[in-house]
Amino acid sequence: MIDPETLSQYSNKNDIDDEKLFEGDIIKYEGIIYEIIFQEEESRFIGLNHPRMINASLFCKSKKVGNRFDSPELNKKIIKRRLKDENSNNN
Repeated sequence: MIDPETLSQYSNKNDIDDEKLFEGDIIKYEGIIYEIIFQEEESRFIGLNHPRMINASLFCKSKKVGNRFDSPELNKKIIKRRLKDENSNNN
């Protein structure tokens, strides 16, 4: 059975191995981990690892390494970096 909380929108992009990429997937591009999110104000998908961001056009050069639901350790790395960057910006 699929948990409705884990359903995500297809980005209409595939990774380097031709795996479909969905919102919430975690990808690796040039050694950096990003989470795919849908940016509502821009109506587009991006890879985000605050403050870094990649455009969806680069998803085809990335490698899917997990998702935020099944790979919490990868998600923690992204959140930890975001908090570190936010704290350094506040000082």
